[in-house]
Amino acid sequence: MADDHLGISRQIQRIGRSTREWIVSAQACPKVGLGDLSAIGITETGADYRFERPSPTHGVLLACLGGGGRVLIDGGFVAMGPGSIYVAPQGVPHAYHARPGSPWRFCWATFAGSFVEAPAPLLAEGDPLPLERAMLGLKAEMSTAADAAMIDRYAQLVHAHAHRLVLRWRADDRLWRLWQLVDGDLGRHWTLTGLCREAGTSAESLRLLCRQRTGRTPMRQVAWLRMQRARSLLLGFDLKVNEVAAMLGYDDPFAFSSAFKRSIGASPIAYRRQRRARPVR
Repeated sequence: MADDHLGISRQIQRIGRSTREWIVSAQACPKVGLGDLSAIGITETGADYRFERPSPTHGVLLACLGGGGRVLIDGGFVAMGPGSIYVAPQGVPHAYHARPGSPWRFCWATFAGSFVEAPAPLLAEGDPLPLERAMLGLKAEMSTAADAAMIDRYAQLVHAHAHRLVLRWRADDRLWRLWQLVDGDLGRHWTLTGLCREAGTSAESLRLLCRQRTGRTPMRQVAWLRMQRARSLLLGFDLKVNEVAAMLGYDDPFAFSSAFKRSIGASPIAYRRQRRARPVR
């Protein structure tokens, strides 16, 4: 469960003087760019390490090797320890912080495109060691013999192990198909009974699966998907608030505005005005 609320309003990238990192980009090693990966690395953080991205142009995969940090799930921070995997898809707000007094070591990858098709940041268990070994092999090869064929093989291993960790969230195809269906019909009056019928499972099983995969209850996941679509509609089109509300299944635009403000931290009108007023960089 999230232990405190976070309203991300600006981008923060604070590495800190005591943090140590090894990073390879797809530009430095083109084979790293297999399957939409843009960069990979291994990080050991200092206490002031902090990343917050409200409008990321890429997604991120973190695999915790030791110590622990905190990651953004459903508007709040949750603890992430050894053997935990955090995946945030492209275009969806994400954040991760070191915890004071707790060194944090993790391997990571950033990506674009369809490397991850999850609708929201996810936290689950997974074995990070194969991914770490592949990265360490690539690091050693690039810094010593630099044999092109070996670099290619290690880069392929990095991609394969990163992809294997990501695929954990598609282990239950019923849940995957369900959220794809919901995301394509957000104006429908979804109920827990209707979700269970589409997933072909009981309410208790759906709650358990949804908690494991998304950190949310089924109906909170529906609400989250609606708010993400609302953000896109407000920024991408000149629609009135009541039009956006109707498209997302809200009969009452005031109820929609209240739900949007609780989720995003600003009213729909204020959110549109603030985001459109930002200078282009």
